[in-house]
Formats: sequence, structure tokens, C-alpha cells
Amino acid sequence: MAKASKEPPIVLVEWDDAHMEGWWVDGDPQAPEPDLVRSVGWLVHKTRRHLVLVQSRTDGQHGNRLQIPRGMVRSMSVLRSADGCD
Repeated sequence: MAKASKEPPIVLVEWDDAHMEGWWVDGDPQAPEPDLVRSVGWLVHKTRRHLVLVQSRTDGQHGNRLQIPRGMVRSMSVLRSADGCD
């Protein structure tokens, strides 16, 4: 990843995961249960519809990109601000 003029903030995002059961089950479907996920990374994009985190960075590269729909986000906490002064 090229050196940007400003380091992106590192955040903790708590969000509801989407999941499925891929097998046949007898009876009626069960009511949904919360499946809370906590993810930490650099917040590289924040749009009206999505948050995008990357969890690994080097000069010119990034890895472990995570795109979370905003409707699934419960909370977001800044662990280190963009200027690194937290």
C-alpha cells in the first residue's frame, strides 16, 4: 500500500453475521439468534452502504479485506485515530 498522506484509523466493529444452514432439517425453521462478530482493522472505506476494513498492510499491498454492510453494523469504536494519537 503506497504511503498515504494520512494513516487510516484502526477500528473495532461489532456486527451481526449472516449465516446459513446447508442441510435438511425436520420441522419448522427456528427463530433467528444473534451471531455477533467483532472485527478489528484499518477502516479504508466508509460509504453509505458499507464499511471496508483491511486487517493486514505492507508498502504497496493489503490483505484480509472485509466488507460489512452498514445495516449489519451494531457499533464501531476507534482504537487509533487517523493521526495515530489515541
